[in-house]
Amino acid sequence: MDFTHLLQDQSRISDEDVITFRREVFEDMLVSRAEAEGVFALNDSVEDTCKAWNDFFVEVMVDYCVNQAKPHGYMSDNNADWLVAQITKDGRLDSNSELELVVKVIERATQVPTLFAAFALEQVAVAVLEGNGALLCNNELKAGVIGAPEANLLRRVMYGVGAEGRLAVSKEEVEVLFELNDMTIEAENHAEWSDVFIKAVSCHLMSAGGYHAIDRKEVMRREAWLDDTTADVSGMLSKTLSSVGDIMKGGFLAV
Repeated sequence: MDFTHLLQDQSRISDEDVITFRREVFEDMLVSRAEAEGVFALNDSVEDTCKAWNDFFVEVMVDYCVNQAKPHGYMSDNNADWLVAQITKDGRLDSNSELELVVKVIERATQVPTLFAAFALEQVAVAVLEGNGALLCNNELKAGVIGAPEANLLRRVMYGVGAEGRLAVSKEEVEVLFELNDMTIEAENHAEWSDVFIKAVSCHLMSAGGYHAIDRKEVMRREAWLDDTTADVSGMLSKTLSSVGDIMKGGFLAV
């Protein structure tokens, strides 16, 4: 879907444009694949954007990738693959809004595919090691050094899944962190990095007894059972209660 004809000025996206886009996209309270792709295309093609656009862009994509897939709150493998393809057309994240999008998806979702979480860490790692990319928004990023902002982003990615955070850290994620640590071992990294790294490795080693969100497929199975109108739930319960009654009559009440 092409939204460029809605722009007042083809070279920039203004606050007024964002109001128009909100009416257009959320009119039916749903974000379609075509609308999501149209918003992404506009974000890629117009460099001069207002803050309201960045907020709108992230909101639309999170809504599409997390809230509209079934079950709600779980990011599907298909949506994860689609999102990665959209934001890596040039090989990596190339804007702050795209990086914020990746982190927001992880924070808002109950569960995301393991490879998507690792992908998010990899993008931060690339920015840290090369000193450019999405994190270099105010020219404060120094190549090969993990500062406080980078450590905070890593923490958000590592522990953002689920409303209460998560305790399990995947093997893929830990591998990214070890590589990042090895390549910056001689650098004057911020103390926050040591805290993030040590806790992440500890969580990975202890993850067998930690928190795990219910698998998306299991949630789908449970929802399907609840939605199955052919299942005689009342009949099943009545039979159960009847069996309990028989036991009581033949046992406790018969004394």
